[in-house]
Amino acid sequence: MSNSNVIAGLKKFVPFLKSEPRLSHRTVLSVRPVRHPLISWERKGPENLVVTKIPRPKQGRMREILARWFVLPDHRVVEMADELSSMVWELCDGNHTVGQITDRIAREYKLSSRQAEVGVLALLRTLQAKRMIGVPVQPAVTDAEREHGTSFDSGIARAGFYANRKRSRIAR
Repeated sequence: MSNSNVIAGLKKFVPFLKSEPRLSHRTVLSVRPVRHPLISWERKGPENLVVTKIPRPKQGRMREILARWFVLPDHRVVEMADELSSMVWELCDGNHTVGQITDRIAREYKLSSRQAEVGVLALLRTLQAKRMIGVPVQPAVTDAEREHGTSFDSGIARAGFYANRKRSRIAR
């Protein structure tokens, strides 16, 4: 029995060996990231950076009592580190693809497309890990896509934040 057959056999029985399907580079660049709908944001300060207000989850009676007792705020404030991250946050509106965002960053900051892509993808990964952005299950189709008959790759929906939340709720 070869090593690949052994690993394939183990993946059936050991849950942490199961891997998510890898998305192609072209597919990743066609994703349209969106900001979390409950997060409010605005540009503030002398550098005009994005400041987000993330609401704290309501987690029962005990949290309410502790929140009143210790005067906990209803939201958490997060300020973007620099103008580049503020611009990426602003472009995560569901209308721009990751490829369009990287092209705009490359033009704006005079970077090579590869440098812009690495920076934007790292930032998007961080924002997705913090559940500040995601990939919608039902993507928004622009007028140009309707006109040309092209549409969003349906395989992407399995990789996004909203899709994972829906899957995890069903599994419970």
